[in-house]
Amino acid sequence: MIRPVHVANLAALFAPGVGFVCGLFALRDDPRFPWIRAMRPPVELGVLALAGVAATLAGVADWAFHRRGGRAVSGSESRVELLALGGGGAPLFTLMAVATVSRSAGLWLLPILVVALATAAAITYDELRFHRRAPRVERLYHATLVGGMTVAWLSWMHFVFARGLR
Repeated sequence: MIRPVHVANLAALFAPGVGFVCGLFALRDDPRFPWIRAMRPPVELGVLALAGVAATLAGVADWAFHRRGGRAVSGSESRVELLALGGGGAPLFTLMAVATVSRSAGLWLLPILVVALATAAAITYDELRFHRRAPRVERLYHATLVGGMTVAWLSWMHFVFARGLR
């Protein structure tokens, strides 16, 4: 049975990717980002996109695994996952988007780190509390999801703070 929290988890999983594509579309005429219209993104954003797609596919595979009877998910586990995906992912993505277009991206660094660490804490709690004895395939889905999002985030951090947008 698919409950509303399951649909919310799936929507939260897709939100960063959809937001990323919408953001690129919205910034296509911004003179600070000429590479968007030229279709020649910096390598960091290519890495971000590939890692994000891998993470999203792993998340969808995990979602389908549970819906097809792979392992029952308790209500508390679903809520913790929603907290990590939606409560961490959406605010983190929003802060990252604002920092990307901000003329003072460094002002956003501390809030971004705080939300990233809180998200990591929620993910760690979820993994330690609910997935210690999970099947190997489910642990692989989770590792790919978390690893992909981590690589995407680090790639974005390099793009904004090491390379610099200006």
